[in-house]
Amino acid sequence: MELGIICYTNLRSGLGIFAKEFIDNLGIDHILSVNSVKGREDWQETQINASMRPNDSQIIELLEKIDLLITLEIPFNFNAYRIAKEMGKKSAVVVNHEWFNLNDNWGDCDLFICPSKTAYDKLGKFGDKRLLINVPIDISGYKFTPRGGLFNSNVFVHNAGYGGIFKRKSTDEVIRAFHKSKAKKLIINAQRDIGDELSFQAREILSEDTRIDFRINDYEDNNELYKEGDIAIQPSKFEGYGRAIIEAMACGMPVITTNQDPMNSFYPDKELLIKTDGAKLNAEGIFNAEVFSIDVCDLTEKINLFSKTNIRNLSHQVRKEAENKFNWTNSNLKETLCRLN
Repeated sequence: MELGIICYTNLRSGLGIFAKEFIDNLGIDHILSVNSVKGREDWQETQINASMRPNDSQIIELLEKIDLLITLEIPFNFNAYRIAKEMGKKSAVVVNHEWFNLNDNWGDCDLFICPSKTAYDKLGKFGDKRLLINVPIDISGYKFTPRGGLFNSNVFVHNAGYGGIFKRKSTDEVIRAFHKSKAKKLIINAQRDIGDELSFQAREILSEDTRIDFRINDYEDNNELYKEGDIAIQPSKFEGYGRAIIEAMACGMPVITTNQDPMNSFYPDKELLIKTDGAKLNAEGIFNAEVFSIDVCDLTEKINLFSKTNIRNLSHQVRKEAENKFNWTNSNLKETLCRLN
């Protein structure tokens, strides 16, 4: 079965990384690349390059070569599913729920791959077209380093990424919580200067608290994000998937994260889960998701608790969890897609 994909083609974005892994592990030979604000790379000679919204003729050009169309997060052109159906082709979408608007034209899509229970529940009206599955990552691409030791003071790491809508990585809250803690060191990695997204209080803390090392690096190798430190702090306000959590686990880092789906589904150790202050439903364009605010005091307590904890065993456990649940070598996703044909 010939597979095709509509996606970003760059390794500076989470969706671009996901796309590359789908292409490599599913043997996808046909790409319709949608332009991203983070750039575009040419991955294949036969790649079709489009703007932010590919036109119908570009979709038809892709569909003529394939049996099954895969789209990641959003289709960029809802005609894709209708055209695929008219041409006798199957289609599947990997759902990041926050960008999924039920009022849009999804009816012709054959399979909704849901990486979280939130997405699965939200798509209830599509019945057995839904598949709740742990969407895999290339675990082999992440170097495992055992963390912890009897006499270590654990160093914390926060991946702020690109910042973004509703300040979803909670970087401001991480800074304020750590400042109140007794921990030794926090490393913050960001892809760009996100100072404009931080509160005045957080910016003041960064200028005064020498325990916090704020770095701006757009690494080509994601292992660099987790090379230093022992415990990751990733208290997202929402996630479509939460890849940064799995990546940290794959590198041997236990992750302090939010006690809400999907963040609490990766490694549900209650001691690592942060309380939330409730949620609100947000709608901004096609954005529609519950946004959770973390409890800063509870995060401070978690940081203090794990600042002197020997995490050696936990480090091995989270790596094993990532290998067992989120590894392409253990995934039946390809077989599931082939059954559509």
